[in-house]
Amino acid sequence: MKTLKILIPVDLSEANEAAFSFLKTLPEAKTKQLSVTLLHFLQFPVVPGNFLTPADYLGDLYQEHMDNLRQELENVAAREDLKDFQINQELIASPGLGLGEAIGEYARDNHFNLVILASRHRKGLGGIFAGSELMPILRYCPVPMLVLSPGKVAPLRRIVFATDFSKQSGQIFGEIRTLAEFLEAEVQCFRVNTVSEFQDDREFTVARNQFMQSMGFGDFPEISQINAWEIDEGILFFAEDHLADAVALATHGYKGFSRLFNSSVTERIIAETTYPVLVFNLHEN
Repeated sequence: MKTLKILIPVDLSEANEAAFSFLKTLPEAKTKQLSVTLLHFLQFPVVPGNFLTPADYLGDLYQEHMDNLRQELENVAAREDLKDFQINQELIASPGLGLGEAIGEYARDNHFNLVILASRHRKGLGGIFAGSELMPILRYCPVPMLVLSPGKVAPLRRIVFATDFSKQSGQIFGEIRTLAEFLEAEVQCFRVNTVSEFQDDREFTVARNQFMQSMGFGDFPEISQINAWEIDEGILFFAEDHLADAVALATHGYKGFSRLFNSSVTERIIAETTYPVLVFNLHEN
């Protein structure tokens, strides 16, 4: 990956500071290989004019509001602490289109490599990426996402990824390695051994070797196994035990896939931890 195109949906509140903090953790040599776009999505209601609020008056208010937002975006991009980055600004409005769909379509159509999202907020308007608003973005967006909690972000040097030895898991691991190489990070792969999907040591070794061979991972790092009652519990235990800087997850909103890929696992981990979470969406096709 020669250039990393990053999309940061912003709400012009302090919730976005985590994304800017992440940019500053990247290796200095990589800053010239970044293209960063700040995106503000305006959900503007369509209100018919009447004798009290004529349509042309509403249009004037709308234009004034758009102009103010553009100026705020320009002010953020011109900040002194962000001067080392190439930052573009984009303001889009699409009545009737949901936040998740809008961000997902924009990221896909403009070929971004990474979308950075805030998971929760402390003050201001940051709630647009908290709770119920965050999950539609995670489900719709086909581009890898980095979900950050508020506060200062440490450099991502060690990423842990849970696999179930499926083909889909192997494909996602390839994407993770590509991103990790750009970030100059290492990836540790593991399997969560639960009661419902239990494998003894011999079964695990056979499954691991078959997986590595089928995916052509000759240089695949050692894969370990951790025992836990629940998948999300095992992922967080492994991350803590191995001093991870981030957790990487593959997720899918549809049925018929491994429980590891269930979107509810991703939701619980994001809700329960302050680890940065890399989310890679699986798709039916």
